Amino acid sequence: GGTGATKAAAGDLTGGNLVAASGGAFTVATLNGGTSGVLSYAALTDAKGVAAGINAGTSGVGVTATATNTATLSSISATGTVSFNLIGGTALTGGSTISAVITDVTDLTPLMGAINAAQGATGITASFSSTSSKASLTLSTTDGRDISVLNFNNTGTSETAVFSGV
Repeated sequence: GGTGATKAAAGDLTGGNLVAASGGAFTVATLNGGTSGVLSYAALTDAKGVAAGINAGTSGVGVTATATNTATLSSISATGTVSFNLIGGTALTGGSTISAVITDVTDLTPLMGAINAAQGATGITASFSSTSSKASLTLSTTDGRDISVLNFNNTGTSETAVFSGV
C-alpha cells in the first residue's frame, strides 16, 4: 500500500487532494514474458479512481487493483458540540453534516455514532483507533474514496483537533 499526502484543514477543497495526473505504458512481467497495458487517471483522482484506471488498463493482463483509504481524527481539545462536513469522494463541496456532543475528550463514542449514521451518504465508517482508548477514531472507506473533513467547529473553549492520514 501507499501513503498519501496530508493537506491542511480548510473551509473547502479548492485544489483537491494533491494527486497529479498520470498515464503511460507499463509492462507487467509474467512467467512467459511481459504483457503491456495502458494506465491513466486524471489529476485529483482518489484511490478509487486510480484502482479503476488500473483495472481498465490491465483487463487483459490478469492484474486487478483494489483501494481502501483511512484517516485518523483525534486530539479533540475541549468538550462541547463538535460539528463538521464529512465528504467521501472527490467532490469539492457538500457531504454530510456530522454533529455530536462530546462530554469527555477521551471518549469519542458519540462522534463515532454520528459518523457511522451517515455512512450511507458518505461511504465512510468510524471505529476506535485502539482497543485500549476511545480518544481517537479511524475513519475508513472500503472503496478508496477520499475522506475529507471541512468546517470543523467545537462550541467548547477550543476548536482544535488532529485529522491525519489523508
